[in-house]
Amino acid sequence: MNQFKLQGINHLALVCRDMARTVDFYTNTLGLKLIKTIALPDGGQHFFFDVGNGDALAFFWFSNAPASAPGGASVEPKRLKTGDIVTAHGSMNHVAFNVP
Repeated sequence: MNQFKLQGINHLALVCRDMARTVDFYTNTLGLKLIKTIALPDGGQHFFFDVGNGDALAFFWFSNAPASAPGGASVEPKRLKTGDIVTAHGSMNHVAFNVP
Protein backbone atom coordinates (compact mmCIF):
# COMPACT_ATOMS: atom_id res chain seq x y z
CA MET A 1 0.00 0.00 0.00
CA ASN A 2 1.21 3.51 -0.84
CA GLN A 3 2.58 5.35 2.21
CA PHE A 4 2.70 8.72 0.45
CA LYS A 5 -0.09 11.14 -0.37
CA LEU A 6 1.08 13.10 -3.41
CA GLN A 7 0.17 16.77 -3.33
CA GLY A 8 1.29 17.81 -6.80
CA ILE A 9 4.61 18.29 -8.49
CA ASN A 10 7.25 20.22 -6.57
CA HIS A 11 9.32 20.86 -9.68
CA LEU A 12 10.34 19.43 -13.00
CA ALA A 13 14.05 19.93 -13.79
CA LEU A 14 15.47 20.30 -17.30
CA VAL A 15 18.97 21.13 -18.50
CA CYS A 16 19.58 24.29 -20.54
CA ARG A 17 22.44 25.30 -22.81
CA ASP A 18 22.34 29.05 -22.05
CA MET A 19 21.18 30.21 -18.63
CA ALA A 20 20.82 33.89 -19.57
CA ARG A 21 18.62 33.10 -22.61
CA THR A 22 16.55 30.65 -20.57
CA VAL A 23 15.94 33.18 -17.78
CA ASP A 24 15.13 35.87 -20.34
CA PHE A 25 12.60 33.68 -22.14
CA TYR A 26 10.80 32.37 -19.07
CA THR A 27 10.69 35.74 -17.26
CA ASN A 28 10.32 38.28 -20.06
CA THR A 29 8.46 36.27 -22.72
CA LEU A 30 6.30 33.99 -20.56
CA GLY A 31 6.16 36.27 -17.51
CA LEU A 32 7.16 33.61 -14.98
CA LYS A 33 8.82 34.70 -11.75
CA LEU A 34 12.34 33.42 -11.02
CA ILE A 35 11.87 32.24 -7.42
CA LYS A 36 15.11 30.50 -6.47
CA THR A 37 18.68 30.05 -7.67
CA ILE A 38 21.31 27.66 -6.34
CA ALA A 39 25.01 27.83 -7.19
CA LEU A 40 26.38 24.32 -7.67
CA PRO A 41 29.85 23.34 -6.38
CA ASP A 42 31.21 22.72 -9.89
CA GLY A 43 30.29 26.24 -11.07
CA GLY A 44 26.91 25.22 -12.49
CA GLN A 45 23.54 26.61 -11.49
CA HIS A 46 20.07 25.36 -10.64
CA PHE A 47 17.20 27.84 -10.91
CA PHE A 48 13.44 27.68 -10.47
CA PHE A 49 10.47 29.47 -12.05
CA ASP A 50 7.02 29.67 -10.43
CA VAL A 51 4.40 28.01 -12.66
CA GLY A 52 1.55 28.36 -10.16
CA ASN A 53 -0.09 26.20 -7.52
CA GLY A 54 3.19 25.98 -5.59
CA ASP A 55 4.84 24.13 -8.49
CA ALA A 56 8.02 25.07 -10.32
CA LEU A 57 9.83 24.49 -13.58
CA ALA A 58 13.53 24.22 -12.86
CA PHE A 59 16.65 24.25 -14.99
CA PHE A 60 20.18 23.12 -14.46
CA TRP A 61 23.06 24.77 -16.27
CA PHE A 62 26.29 22.77 -16.21
CA SER A 63 29.51 24.28 -17.53
CA ASN A 64 30.73 20.82 -18.56
CA ALA A 65 27.48 19.38 -19.98
CA PRO A 66 27.77 17.27 -23.13
CA ALA A 67 26.25 18.64 -26.34
CA SER A 68 22.59 17.97 -27.08
CA ALA A 69 21.76 14.72 -28.85
CA PRO A 70 19.00 15.39 -31.44
CA GLY A 71 17.32 12.16 -32.46
CA GLY A 72 17.97 10.58 -29.06
CA ALA A 73 17.34 12.86 -26.12
CA SER A 74 15.47 15.49 -28.14
CA VAL A 75 13.49 15.60 -31.36
CA GLU A 76 15.65 15.95 -34.43
CA PRO A 77 14.56 19.25 -36.08
CA LYS A 78 14.17 17.77 -39.59
CA ARG A 79 11.84 15.08 -38.19
CA LEU A 80 9.44 17.70 -36.77
CA LYS A 81 8.24 18.50 -40.31
CA THR A 82 7.08 14.90 -40.74
CA GLY A 83 5.40 14.68 -37.33
CA ASP A 84 7.99 12.21 -36.03
CA ILE A 85 8.47 13.34 -32.43
CA VAL A 86 9.87 10.10 -30.98
CA THR A 87 12.61 10.53 -28.38
CA ALA A 88 14.67 8.05 -26.33
CA HIS A 89 13.49 6.33 -23.16
CA GLY A 90 14.22 8.51 -20.16
CA SER A 91 14.35 11.68 -22.25
CA MET A 92 12.23 14.79 -21.72
CA ASN A 93 10.06 15.21 -24.80
CA HIS A 94 8.37 18.55 -24.03
CA VAL A 95 6.67 20.76 -21.45
CA ALA A 96 3.21 22.18 -22.16
CA PHE A 97 1.46 24.98 -20.28
CA ASN A 98 -2.27 25.65 -20.04
CA VAL A 99 -2.97 29.26 -21.01
CA PRO A 100 -6.21 31.18 -21.41
